[in-house]
Amino acid sequence: MKKARRTTHLAVARERMYQDLILKCAERVFAEHGFDGATMQAIAGEAGISLKTLYATFRGKEETFREIRKQRASEFLEHVARSAGGGAFMERLVRGVRAYVDFLLGHRDYFRIQIREAHGWGLDPANDSRDQWRSGLQVQAALVREGIAAGMFHDGDPELTAATAIAIMQVQLAGLVERAPALDTDAISREIVLQLMRYLCKAEAFPAAMRAVSEQIGAPQRDGRAVTAAESAPPPAARKH
Repeated sequence: MKKARRTTHLAVARERMYQDLILKCAERVFAEHGFDGATMQAIAGEAGISLKTLYATFRGKEETFREIRKQRASEFLEHVARSAGGGAFMERLVRGVRAYVDFLLGHRDYFRIQIREAHGWGLDPANDSRDQWRSGLQVQAALVREGIAAGMFHDGDPELTAATAIAIMQVQLAGLVERAPALDTDAISREIVLQLMRYLCKAEAFPAAMRAVSEQIGAPQRDGRAVTAAESAPPPAARKH
């Protein structure tokens, strides 16, 4: 009986090992070639296994791709939730942005896949990752509600505002990574938070919001110097409801 249990444990561990190896290598292949250009042969070659072993683990590239998306989305939400922690809503928002940047820059192949798919992160994906997307949206919407209740954020539909904020984060991160001579997580996080505050904050609340941001991750930089709240504030008519 004990021998049978050991054999079962070994078989499960071996299967998990193959799954982890395949998903890591498949992520690299999808990042490099896109979904349409990726093949099971290329994934097997990257993983150093036979096609037979690959198909014994995943039935095709569609299933492999879905599993990568599902696994990374769950890891992403867990990472952001763990990092955001407690505290005032502005503190949680800033820590959430920092965790968002940290995760995607730490999983560059997954980030490249997201960019290749060219899907707007603020839009309902209408696929098997919808539940994770909805969970992330609700977290953002809760922060927006707190900001509105505190009189710092513009009034509006919290979910729509949160979806727009997610889209801003996507565009900013992709653009900053493309243009940056060297990746600096803190600098990228500061710039994304600045753009979010320009969108979310009422004009009269913007200086206080940026002071709170600066206390956590420092002020945004321009030409090697810190940018003041007055310099970074949006024009008075930038956003009205």
